[in-house]
Amino acid sequence: MVQETPSPLVQPIYASSRVANMLMHSWNHVASISFTGSAEHRCSLLAACVGGAVGLAQSSPQAPNRISDMLHQDLLHLLAKSISLVQKSPPHRQTVCEGIVWMLCDILSPATVHREILSLIRRCVAAALKRGDLRPLATYPEVRNAWSVLHKLLDQREMVYSRFKKSPRTVILCG
Repeated sequence: MVQETPSPLVQPIYASSRVANMLMHSWNHVASISFTGSAEHRCSLLAACVGGAVGLAQSSPQAPNRISDMLHQDLLHLLAKSISLVQKSPPHRQTVCEGIVWMLCDILSPATVHREILSLIRRCVAAALKRGDLRPLATYPEVRNAWSVLHKLLDQREMVYSRFKKSPRTVILCG
């Protein structure tokens, strides 16, 4: 039975940077050419990695730190690579697509209220676009829509920050 409300007896446990790094290294291995398991096993592991990344960055006071850790480990490249690797497995494809949409819309988009995260996402997107890594994200309409929403939000936030950069006022953005 999964408990929906926090327990009054114990504090919630939040993942450390090491957990994020281990997840990203494992995900990178599963998505690499050197993975020797079966295609079905790979698809299952990719779906688990996407789900793990979503769970790691969701609803935690440490979420901005874990998002930053994952972005430094090439999260966007792994999201795109995962969607391209699970194309022939319908149940896993649906799970991975939902996880990617969740990551783009419900985790990365609200995280852009942090200037550091916004800047890091911008750098990661620019690097991935330069390498051509993000093409698989345009394969499925729901993922393509989530990607375009995130991209528009990045542009809007960047404009707001640059407009108020010279102002001594504090910029507060609501996610």
